Amino acid sequence: WLEALVAMHGVRSNALDDEYERLADEARKIAEQRQHRIGLLRLDGLRPMRSLWRDGPVDELVEAMGAAHVGAVEACDWYTAWNTAQQVAQSLGTAGRIAEALPYLEGLVHERVSLIESAASQLEGDYVRALERLRDALHRSSRGHAPTLDDVWIAFRLEAIVLDTGQSGVLHDVAAPSSAVLDQVPLSYAVLRGAIDGLRALREGRLERARRALASTELTLFGGVRGRCYLPRVDLALDDPVSARTHALELRARCEAIDAPYIDAIVDLVLAECAWPDDLDEALASAHRSLVRAAEYGLWPSAVDSLEAIGAMVLAGGRVRDGARLLAAAQAGRDSMGYVYRFAHRARYVAEATVIACDDDGWGEGVGLTLPGAVDLARRMRGERVRSTVGWGSLTPTELAVVEQVTAGLTNPQIAERLLMGRATVKTHLLHVFAKLGVSSRAELVAASIRRTQNDNER
Repeated sequence: WLEALVAMHGVRSNALDDEYERLADEARKIAEQRQHRIGLLRLDGLRPMRSLWRDGPVDELVEAMGAAHVGAVEACDWYTAWNTAQQVAQSLGTAGRIAEALPYLEGLVHERVSLIESAASQLEGDYVRALERLRDALHRSSRGHAPTLDDVWIAFRLEAIVLDTGQSGVLHDVAAPSSAVLDQVPLSYAVLRGAIDGLRALREGRLERARRALASTELTLFGGVRGRCYLPRVDLALDDPVSARTHALELRARCEAIDAPYIDAIVDLVLAECAWPDDLDEALASAHRSLVRAAEYGLWPSAVDSLEAIGAMVLAGGRVRDGARLLAAAQAGRDSMGYVYRFAHRARYVAEATVIACDDDGWGEGVGLTLPGAVDLARRMRGERVRSTVGWGSLTPTELAVVEQVTAGLTNPQIAERLLMGRATVKTHLLHVFAKLGVSSRAELVAASIRRTQNDNER
């Protein structure tokens, strides 16, 4: 009877039921009264498991699950050993902490293990193994029978890998779960519904539909981060930096209590793309933060995205050879991994930069670099200041002063009087400002200035 209660307790944990805590306390009292060691192990393993799914790999939760896992192995309670291992590995893997996640799966065989390993391989850029482990998950799952919860995971993983690699031929390996199946899954799995629809729409080039689907993915659970990581990048593909910044900062706030290098790398690169070309210095700083986080944890597709952004930025700042070396190394990395996808906004700026870079001697130098070598090169470049030629970083102190007066609503004669310069000089400064910021009117300049102030305040 107690084991049945524990099993029910596990189901309610998975469903994130509001009655969970009360039932957990009742079940534990019964287990204590009966001195049921296995029951206590299972209950102690399930409670932090629920919090881990909701909150992500918070250090104390990972430690509690690790202790429960060790206790279960010592007691030969393989049910609890399995549950604690796969949940910790799944949560750490989602955060991008692959080296910490995989040891929990050693010696375990199950479709969920294959799925977690497939996700880890994708984040590391090993798409051959990612597909191999996904096919293994398909083989082990109950294909041809009633759909399982893992079918939802398989559908999401498949869409993510196909998006990255363009290998749409593997889609025949799995049928997407029906709406009826998705309607019946627990809340902890339903967060993937919008993500599956969003990735499919993204793969088909239907950006507005992708944005709507991805925006429907809840961030109340850490599992929802998987789908929402795509949303700010879709915003930028739709030329909506305001929404992109908002959604990126939401992701950052959601993960502030945990170490999540994968999310950090995505957020920092989005913020860099939002800042560029208005503030090249800030854009480069943010892109470098993204690169360092991705490379430190071996998240090579993310590192490639960051290298391309940095390469395009330093090239725009006048350092063509350096930009060419980084862009060539990033392309070589893409070719070696089979990582083909770029969001539309990235495809545009990489293509524009490559037209210039491929004719420079730096391109040939960059092709021979490994990805770690390219990361080291980019980090050495970080010490060399890039002279901005466009954006806010390119404005002189006098031009910034003129912008400040325009934003305050002053006319050219009033600005001339306040800054002790001729009216023609004010007009010349404004023409330079318009050219550097890419605006064509005082109204556009004021709007850009207000946006910059708001962004500075948020930072």
